[in-house]
Amino acid sequence: IYITEIKMIVEYNTTTKEIKAAHYGRPYVASEWASYSVTGQAVANCPDEETIMGKYLIIAGDGTGSFSNENNMTVSVTKTTISANGTDYCDFSGIIDGSTIYLDGSSAGTADAEGTLRFSATDAGTYMFRFYKYTYAIQSLSILATDEYLYDNITG
Repeated sequence: IYITEIKMIVEYNTTTKEIKAAHYGRPYVASEWASYSVTGQAVANCPDEETIMGKYLIIAGDGTGSFSNENNMTVSVTKTTISANGTDYCDFSGIIDGSTIYLDGSSAGTADAEGTLRFSATDAGTYMFRFYKYTYAIQSLSILATDEYLYDNITG
């Protein structure tokens, strides 16, 4: 058997399409991958490329893949510490339209074209935000909400 086109198989994140692993020079045989079961990941048959570092996967209707360059999201926040009083807040900006926003691991919605988000808290704690968008590197930011109560070791 002669193979004229070198192929590779990539394992990728099904949400962001970030490439997690690559098997270079390996032709795709469906039966070899039938039992593949990594949570949140899948495999695709792709053309062999010299390097896939910093690239994301684009899946065609037939399940074959090609690559796009990685894009970076530049979300910024006005401050990373707020008071947990329901009135203090921070503003996020630079969120790409269509990005899925996760708060503490749960989906909190999708960004619109405005690309901003205002956050306030009534409970003290650390809140983790993650911004996901197809072909963009995931960005994570944390916000600390304090209750403004400082414990005094002498008087309690």
